[in-house]
Amino acid sequence: MDQNDDLKLLYTDTQHFNDVLISSFLFKKSSSSAATNKLASDHKQSPSGTSSPDIGGSHHWFMRGGFHKYWCVLRRGQFSYYKDKNERKPVDVIPADQVLDFRVRMEEYRLDIYTKEKTLSFGSESQEVLRNWDVALQEFVSDRRRSSLPMRIYDSGNDENDNECICEDDDDDFEILSEAQPHNQEKERDRNVGSSFKVPDEDREFYAIYNPEQPNRVIQKGTLLCRVKKRLGRKSWKRVNAVLENTSLLIKSVSSGRLYKKIDLNGVVDCIEDEKSRYDTGFAIITYDERLKFRAPSEQDTIEWIMNLKSCVLVRKKLEEHKNLCEA
Repeated sequence: MDQNDDLKLLYTDTQHFNDVLISSFLFKKSSSSAATNKLASDHKQSPSGTSSPDIGGSHHWFMRGGFHKYWCVLRRGQFSYYKDKNERKPVDVIPADQVLDFRVRMEEYRLDIYTKEKTLSFGSESQEVLRNWDVALQEFVSDRRRSSLPMRIYDSGNDENDNECICEDDDDDFEILSEAQPHNQEKERDRNVGSSFKVPDEDREFYAIYNPEQPNRVIQKGTLLCRVKKRLGRKSWKRVNAVLENTSLLIKSVSSGRLYKKIDLNGVVDCIEDEKSRYDTGFAIITYDERLKFRAPSEQDTIEWIMNLKSCVLVRKKLEEHKNLCEA
């Protein structure tokens, strides 16, 4: 292959990278963290504490003030949004390898895009626009998964200045640190995995281990270091017992066995390696509501935790896909 052929291939790849899958105006609060915390409260109540009437007969939570209209563009290689349609200077650009997943909630006229650093929430006045985004994002995410891009989570904190592991039996003097505050959304998740189907022979062992419809079973358990926040906001690590079942992840006290936290696996978006941290055994669990950090005793343990958690996410996607095929 000569130099001209190389240039043609490079030009073709660049064109493909910039292919526009969809573009439209969407609403977003200028501060994503503040928007996340206020979505449910703005949606459910007025300042007086009474139920707020719907605007135009729909749940337009983004029309209640503080939200801006942005021109949003999804290309095969990135998601970006601008202050206007001219696309002169982007407000933010998210490369494809930073996008983990997305969720469209038609009843709330809402689109959530989950990245490795944050969750972006947008609103639309039209369900038809959201349907188009749903289709385009499915293609976008599928492209990214096929490309097998490296998975990294970027740590906004500085681990070099953090305290070492907390080993004392001090169960009440901390809270598990979440990088995104949970918002009071509905308990019922979009992923309904309650439909049985005939499992292909080649997948029988996989479903026997990870299927949430099967009787409760332990997939993996062990001691982890969990990222926590002590009094006065001081960040540190605490030793905990973790038990991964086919329905949930349990975080317990090492000394007393008391349950600190129960994570419903139906709400897990992904589990990824924390490669930017100075620790080689760090990983992060990203849910619809929050991002939690852990460290395993060894690199092999880290791999097993990540693979088992990813498999729990994958089996739910497969069940959901089958359910959609049956309903089609």
